[in-house]
Amino acid sequence: MSLYTLGQTLLTTARKKHLTFLAASIAFYAFLSVIPVLILILVLGTAIGEEAFATRVIGIVEDILSPAATETLKETLNSQTGSSIGVLGIIGLLWSSLSVFRGLNIAFVEIYDDHKSIPLYTQLRNGIITILSIGCMITAITVTSVFVQLPIVPRWMIMFVLLFVLFYPIYYLLPPLSVSLRSIFPGVALAAISWLLLQEGFRVYTAISSKSALYGALGTAFLLLLWFYVASIFLLLGAALNAILSSQ
Repeated sequence: MSLYTLGQTLLTTARKKHLTFLAASIAFYAFLSVIPVLILILVLGTAIGEEAFATRVIGIVEDILSPAATETLKETLNSQTGSSIGVLGIIGLLWSSLSVFRGLNIAFVEIYDDHKSIPLYTQLRNGIITILSIGCMITAITVTSVFVQLPIVPRWMIMFVLLFVLFYPIYYLLPPLSVSLRSIFPGVALAAISWLLLQEGFRVYTAISSKSALYGALGTAFLLLLWFYVASIFLLLGAALNAILSSQ
């Protein structure tokens, strides 16, 4: 199959399987996980006494939350109940990650067109590993994008390796049929490269755009949600690519 034919087949599959609609639900729950991740990072930074680190995270949170919500968060962290919000952050991250897993699971079943029943213990195992991978991905992207100041080439290399490693469990475990580590390589590579380019494009756009300054929290939330939506589309396109190649 030529690359042109493969591309046409991939786009046709995306339309038939309604991947953009499935990606929207995944993006929504992934978006909801951002605040719990930032809260957990903030609680950790506050706990170890890194005031500059915590101040930087609060600056990011201010771009997403309303001023009243940000002030409430600051007061809570400075009070004796600061640890409680850390627990709530963990609960929020687990809930949103579980919702992302369910969305991905439904999408992979639709993409591979295999609706056979999967044993409960297998679903639990896949869910735990996928949730851990999702949590690690979101945390890694957040930390490397915001807190780690590296030259562009080393940063790209680190992010590509991280994404490649963290995508493998998702593409290996979620398909409703048996796949080999070798057969899922194309989809993993497509998703990792697409996410890397998307992240850098997002970084450049936010650096030169004044949208966040103009629209405040609403603009930042919109950009984040858009990022997760496009990233979810690329993730599902990787699964569709593997499904197409496995059927040849």
